Amino acid sequence: MTLDELTELSARGALDALRVHSLQGGYYLLQAVQGGDRRPVRDEQGVVLLWRSLLQVRQCLEGRVTLPLELWHAEVHEELCGLPEQRGEACRLSLANPL
Repeated sequence: MTLDELTELSARGALDALRVHSLQGGYYLLQAVQGGDRRPVRDEQGVVLLWRSLLQVRQCLEGRVTLPLELWHAEVHEELCGLPEQRGEACRLSLANPL
């Protein structure tokens, strides 16, 4: 899904949620949720867009969407400590509407 497609779906009220995933290395990935389907936001060439801060994500969405953002952060401490892998729920935080 491109930013233009995201804007169009948001204007029609067709999106259920916008998720920002915090990734290892200080990157953020934006996913649009529609009917249980999660789709990353890509550029015109199909490359998944990554941002270096939440502020960059919010600035990019300014004027495009009105849905609140959800920040998702996976639990990685088990992996870092060498403990057996356990599937826990990601930490989710609701953020205010984009700028």
